[in-house]
Amino acid sequence: MRTELELVFETYRQARSESFARHPTADFVRTELRDAFQAAIASSAPDFSVESSAGKGGWTDTPWVAVLDPLVTDTPQTGVYIVYLFAAPMDRLYLSLNQGITTYRNRYGTTISKGRLRQKAKEIRQACPQYSERFNANQIHLGTSNLSSRAAFYEVGHVFGTTYTPKLPSESELQADLAAMIRLYRATTFSVIPGDVGEGSNEATSEPERFFEFNDRMRFHRCIERNDRLAKRVKDLQGTICKACNFDYEVGYGQLGKGFIEAHHITPLADLPRDRAVPLDPRRDFTVLCANCHRMTHRKQPPLSLAELKALLKIEGVRPGIT
Repeated sequence: MRTELELVFETYRQARSESFARHPTADFVRTELRDAFQAAIASSAPDFSVESSAGKGGWTDTPWVAVLDPLVTDTPQTGVYIVYLFAAPMDRLYLSLNQGITTYRNRYGTTISKGRLRQKAKEIRQACPQYSERFNANQIHLGTSNLSSRAAFYEVGHVFGTTYTPKLPSESELQADLAAMIRLYRATTFSVIPGDVGEGSNEATSEPERFFEFNDRMRFHRCIERNDRLAKRVKDLQGTICKACNFDYEVGYGQLGKGFIEAHHITPLADLPRDRAVPLDPRRDFTVLCANCHRMTHRKQPPLSLAELKALLKIEGVRPGIT
């Protein structure tokens, strides 16, 4: 890690003044830098993925390398992730727990989305106060004057982290910082409800404080269910007809409902680990439910099993055609 980061410090400023296409520094950031970080997390977070960029079609002012938990996000455009951000002057490097900006910016525009990013960052800090044992919440400065640039959004999306100069600490210290950040990243998955701040409600996670341990795992459970890539795989394997009530959205809503269903993670909450990778089998560990059945399932603690939900529907006679 240290050698690769040093090389970016040494070469990037000059490279940025040269043609981007097939430039060795751009290639280095996309490949060798990424691979170095993938190797660094191989033992502590083998389920995590790494992405890096020097820009698309042209140089970015702030090259980066991101570490992603697939249960949270598989792209730096959305969700929470770890990222190393080089400042534009190439005089500092930030290790940051940060947030994807694309969804916010597309939905709300510049001003409102920045406010929501700041609020979400505050929420994560409050949920994981242990971050201050090693990191800080000081504002990061990427050296951009364009308030609508991606770098400006990275600045407000920053949750906590630390700052390095071109005189980097030892390899062991860099590895220790990354390992600590990964532990905190996993902790935020348990402690923070995924999604936007202040939109809607989640009855399954609004119980009294005495259910704190249960709620931690329920938040994680919901995070798993909201993983778009995993949900798509579940639907591909299990279809789009509710396994509890047989409701078919395409029959009910026509073309609008085609392909719509929700993935429900059926592994008991007590079996979900807090500090390591969670093996997920889209055929064995999930079922597909309509929104109503999914919501009702989560109104119980622990959630109703599929058999219990189907039995309840038969007793109540709420839906026709139950098998």
